[in-house]
Amino acid sequence: MLCVDFRILGRLEVWRDGAQVELRKPRERALLALLLLRANEVIARDELIDVLWHGAPPRTAKASLHNAVAGLRRSLGASTIETVGAGYRANVKPAELDALRFEELVADARGATPELRTERLREALREWRGHPLTEYPFADSQVIRLEELHLNALEERIDAELELGRAAELVPELRALTTAYPVRERFWAQLMLALYRSGRSAEALSSYRSAHAAFVEELGLEPGMALRELQRSILLQDAALLELHRGPDLIERAANFLPTTEAGRAEALYDYAIALSRGGDHMRARSALLECERRAQQLGNRGLAIRARARRAMHAGPAGEITLRELEQITEQALVDARAEGDPLTLAETLRAHANTLREVGLADDAATEYRELLDVALEMDDRWREGMARNELGLVLMLGTTPVDDALAECERHLESLEWSSPGPVGLWVSLAMLKTQLGHAEEGTRYMAQARDTATSAGAASLLTLIEIFAAWAATILGDSSHAKRQAATALELVDSLGHAGVHGDVASLLARLEAESGHLERADDLIRSARPWLERMSGAAFLHVSLRRAEAAVARARGDDSGAEVALRDACNRAAASHFLTLHGETLEDAGDLTAALVRFKRKGDIASAARIRTRLQREQ
Repeated sequence: MLCVDFRILGRLEVWRDGAQVELRKPRERALLALLLLRANEVIARDELIDVLWHGAPPRTAKASLHNAVAGLRRSLGASTIETVGAGYRANVKPAELDALRFEELVADARGATPELRTERLREALREWRGHPLTEYPFADSQVIRLEELHLNALEERIDAELELGRAAELVPELRALTTAYPVRERFWAQLMLALYRSGRSAEALSSYRSAHAAFVEELGLEPGMALRELQRSILLQDAALLELHRGPDLIERAANFLPTTEAGRAEALYDYAIALSRGGDHMRARSALLECERRAQQLGNRGLAIRARARRAMHAGPAGEITLRELEQITEQALVDARAEGDPLTLAETLRAHANTLREVGLADDAATEYRELLDVALEMDDRWREGMARNELGLVLMLGTTPVDDALAECERHLESLEWSSPGPVGLWVSLAMLKTQLGHAEEGTRYMAQARDTATSAGAASLLTLIEIFAAWAATILGDSSHAKRQAATALELVDSLGHAGVHGDVASLLARLEAESGHLERADDLIRSARPWLERMSGAAFLHVSLRRAEAAVARARGDDSGAEVALRDACNRAAASHFLTLHGETLEDAGDLTAALVRFKRKGDIASAARIRTRLQREQ
């Protein structure tokens, strides 16, 4: 029995019984290449003619095609090229075509142990001799598919070897691959991971910067979420990065247990979106919520549709996909609909969404009222997760709003004692207590609470929470007058925000850091930060903290350049916006920037902010 081997993963070759078959006629070679690219598939005669003659066939094309088929049958065997209706098919077994062998080996590798995956994928990759069928431009679309499969297999093989602990050995190969494929994100991620596991974390972060430059230069885009999350994990020295054997993907395993009914799948999509958002993958969370809402509407599950719409808006607002005003309208209507629906879960979700929006626009006291209602609903439902979330977020708005420091502190301490906390713990309450203790002048206690929050968030890998902590740590440092420490914390917060892709928070942090840089005389750096923040003021129109912070930064730059009138205009606007909010401490600080120390002192005394009030009294004494 003849043994035939067709090879298209490189130049077209045919081997039979160990000897190469010479196909000298160009038309026969081109026809065979086309049929092998779509092996075991019928290709219509007219399509073959159109492709082989580049859309301009002569009258003799049909006869020429028939002759080429006959020639191939003489060279390769009558059964190799089969006539099927008005077309032809190359009948090829997987063992007889390198492309089919390659795909079969790749499929065999899936789900296997790292050792077996490495072996199978190395065997598959040995089938490749170069760029497939370089001599035939008509093959482009199919060649693109094959080359993508080739790169995927290469990535899978490297993943398997990383799991086997071969990080250092892979670094040279990965450096070459990132040079050859500068916008292939997975190769960059593998290089960063290999460097990190080889004890070269500085080089791993440097590789991220190289990837960032390549993406911006080649595509005009930022690297994707996966690469930014890896950068963040390296910044956090996440212990999970050193785990060699990942085991089977949990989502793939969970897929076997997903509900089989339409109603069950819709609910599962909502839970999946929540899991994605907790992990920081807000883009995929939004997609899952959109599909969840669509299915819920089809099923007539009004409560689920309301929940999905409200939560999707919570993600879309900070991403700049909708304005803050639109977010406010969507969440307000969702809350009205939820109250009419009478479902506790839907009410809990919409209360949180609307309360978050109220906090963004500066209505911290109103947000506190809704978080308290959310807490009551969570207690009625015996929902420990939502109970903890309500207590954490309530603590933050109590600290931000007009509630006096002593009262806010007492309530936060009660919330801290009211629940047996699971990981990552009462981070929001710890941050609130840190800020409140700082305002009372108990700096050491404040520092301890902030460190406790930071250590817990770091050990849990909760980068979103860590970002929040660094932002408030920077603010606490400004209250204490430690601008150098505040700058370090704000810079760390900005790096974390950008690594997470939390674009909506970028403006807040960049504005804070810009003001600190301007006050230190670094005006070019401040200008760059203001430019990066300003677009978010347009997208998040109505965001109180962002509006006030950006105008304060602009005023600091103007003042440093001797433009007192420009600084005055910016600060007047900032003071008006702060006065319209419930952010009492922020209002006092803005009045302080504007030089209205007496009015600032009134706000700090009303809040019970002893540290800030003492700072103002010291300034007043100097001016007397």
